[in-house]
Amino acid sequence: MTAKELLLAIHALRLFDKVPQMDDAAFSAYHGKLDTFIERFPTLEGQMKTSFRDKDYAGFASRLGLIRDMLAEIYAEDLAKECAKLISDTQEARHEKLEAYMTYFLTAVSMLSIDIQMALSKTDAKEQGPPPAPPREIPDDGHQKIILAVDDVSLFLNTLKTVLQNSPYKFIGVSSGSDALRFIDKKTPDLFILDIEMPYMNGYELAKRIRALGHTAPIIFLTANAAREYVIKAIQAGGVDFIVKPINNEQIMGKIEKYLN
Repeated sequence: MTAKELLLAIHALRLFDKVPQMDDAAFSAYHGKLDTFIERFPTLEGQMKTSFRDKDYAGFASRLGLIRDMLAEIYAEDLAKECAKLISDTQEARHEKLEAYMTYFLTAVSMLSIDIQMALSKTDAKEQGPPPAPPREIPDDGHQKIILAVDDVSLFLNTLKTVLQNSPYKFIGVSSGSDALRFIDKKTPDLFILDIEMPYMNGYELAKRIRALGHTAPIIFLTANAAREYVIKAIQAGGVDFIVKPINNEQIMGKIEKYLN
């Protein structure tokens, strides 16, 4: 697929009546705006959280305004409207309510940034990971599909377990890379969900070990960071997608269904 086609598939970008009309020069300019958004958002996010923590609502709203303008420039119109509402709410909403809304909004914007980066990386050979390991033979015997999740924080494993308890999938949660490697020595998961920031063996290292052992099932990374270097390292380690923390049921199930159905 072309970069245009991959970007058109991102629902948060309202591009269906815009990108098809762009010539090469216009699309190159749009690509530049996407790059600006990807690069600037993590810094603005951090500054915004600092302003909020310090109850500097003027600074908080100022950073939000910059994010809103970038979202509008890349045609993320619904998120730009959400951002404008959040700016308006800073004048009257309680701190606790504002924090909940901010967390929801930033999660959505982080996911958009990652989706854009994943789409663009597929058309950029420089950001591709190493060739996949030879596939292991997995019999198509109608077995219950296994999801292996690895996170050193039990809260996230418990959340995933709760979300998946009524699903048709078998959920296995372990708290370290070594536990994960012991499990896959005996079983073959159909999907991996790996936290990035873990002690002893981080998610990137674990993903590389999984691929080296011949497992080719999709790897989804758990992250709270949309910075470009995180995404590139994940792709190079064999990752295909992300779930952004704090996680929610809709996001989890959407990602899982995308790769298991």
